[in-house]
Amino acid sequence: MGGSVSIPSILLILAQIVQEWPKKRLLRIAWRELTMSLSKEARERVLSDLKEHVEQGLLCPEVKPSLMGIPPENFVSNGLKFSGNPLPEFSSISRNILDCFAAAVLSIPFIEVPRSRVILRCRLREDDGELMLCLASMQGSGATILPLELTTDGEVWVATHLRLLSAVKGISLGNIYWDRSGLHSFFFMGYPGGLVRAKVPGLGDQDEDGKPRWPECEVVLEQISPALLNLAKSSISFVKTGPAGTVQ
Repeated sequence: MGGSVSIPSILLILAQIVQEWPKKRLLRIAWRELTMSLSKEARERVLSDLKEHVEQGLLCPEVKPSLMGIPPENFVSNGLKFSGNPLPEFSSISRNILDCFAAAVLSIPFIEVPRSRVILRCRLREDDGELMLCLASMQGSGATILPLELTTDGEVWVATHLRLLSAVKGISLGNIYWDRSGLHSFFFMGYPGGLVRAKVPGLGDQDEDGKPRWPECEVVLEQISPALLNLAKSSISFVKTGPAGTVQ
């Protein structure tokens, strides 16, 4: 009976279960039911295929509603593909994280946030064999783009609240680091997904111009209005005093 089960279709179901695993007890039951319906050989093959699927960054976690009300089309990637693989897992994670990063940066209580254009970027990279997410915030006026300068207190604020905001979206971040070499805002953290660089040929390799090929996502906030600042502060209040749970 187990041999008649469609491996590709059950793989898609299991992939969904992996993505939603922390949220629902029923999914654990579904996992058991689905895998127990397979023969041992088929079960091992499905789990092996699922592992490969995860490590190639092909899972696509849900992009949660924006805390900052940022339209989905405002998140723009650099469009890199690796043998046709656009790394949907990174795309989803980076959009969720950038939304949280925007709320954390714009809610800092002791700096004057520029009312002009603010640019937020999320980039994948590798450090000592570990995949990392790199976040940067910049301010722009015309063609000029400069780092958004933060004090140490501001950096601590962003790191602390970025972790809280990300947890609301179901993303667990490990240690968050920042570059203390100047008044800017560069943050680094371990990649919170299942992607494995060795499973994606060409990831991080140099292109024809000698630049490493890493995926990147960017969101541009063209005008920092009082309403947007209040929304950022409300997001912080929500994660500090609101009811427990995740954004649905």
